[in-house]
Amino acid sequence: AGYVVHANSNWIHRALAAHLAAEGSARRLTAPYASGVSGTVPAGSYFLPGLGAAEAEAMARTHGVTLTAIETTPESALPVRMPRVAIYRSWVGAMPEGWTRWVLDQYGFEYQNVWDDDVRGGALSDFDVLIVPAQGEDAIRDGHRSGDMPERYVGGLGEAGTAAIRSFVEQGGRVVAFDQAVDYAIETFGLPFRNVIRGVSTQEFFLPGSIVRLEVADGHPLTWGVRPDAMALFARSQVLERTRDGGDVASAAVCYAGSDYLVSGWVLGGDTYLAGRTAAAQVSVGEGDVVLLAFSPHFRGQPRNTFKLLFNALMGASTEGLQSGEGLQCR
Repeated sequence: AGYVVHANSNWIHRALAAHLAAEGSARRLTAPYASGVSGTVPAGSYFLPGLGAAEAEAMARTHGVTLTAIETTPESALPVRMPRVAIYRSWVGAMPEGWTRWVLDQYGFEYQNVWDDDVRGGALSDFDVLIVPAQGEDAIRDGHRSGDMPERYVGGLGEAGTAAIRSFVEQGGRVVAFDQAVDYAIETFGLPFRNVIRGVSTQEFFLPGSIVRLEVADGHPLTWGVRPDAMALFARSQVLERTRDGGDVASAAVCYAGSDYLVSGWVLGGDTYLAGRTAAAQVSVGEGDVVLLAFSPHFRGQPRNTFKLLFNALMGASTEGLQSGEGLQCR
């Protein structure tokens, strides 16, 4: 019937983008597929119907990915295309916005920057997903103060921009906010989470740049292809906690490990503020949803181990009929 590209490589997205650009089609497996010839193909893999052996060999050789021939079309496979990605770009320059562009460039994702005026003017209607890079809530909402910069660079999204983002999600869009930007997303959408360490003194909790262990939900669409023993770089990042029962509309895809969480480096107050708490979550809002990533999964373009959390968040926005998976019970 075709080939599946396994979900265990970041490079599948560059391979997929090239395949779709050549007018191929793709579907994404939402459940494992038992192949009589090749064994079990994991959920999150991409099925390329009608792909021939020579094309599959060329893709494997060019992109360094693993492909498996399968006999029938998997029942769980949903139509997918490359997402239309917008990256919010503030006049208050944020270095993580640059990391995001660089990483997407490397792995085959096309995107456009949207500025404050673009968002307020309705530009989000052209996209499937909006990335809000790591940046403080005040900088996103208010930007530079009048008198500090030339007038064209003054102000942030403001109430009009925030209202436009709400409307975008309620009508079926997705927002992906990471690290400091989770505060803006929580406030904007009234999400059932809080940032545990917001306002906490560095004398109570301090983790300036250490590697921590994660607990990853098995089978959640945000974690497809992510190793179960994944680790993250926590560099003054955030920690989430459920504030109320969100029912089926909220799920925690990743928790910080409840014990033995420090892999390398040091931490102050980790048992109280970090251990076992939520690191990544997905919350439905209207027809769309919001993905919260409490740390930067692509910090300075280096921790390839967690790139898939960002990539899955993007691809989920363009997978037809994809539902949120069952989450973890984080602390």
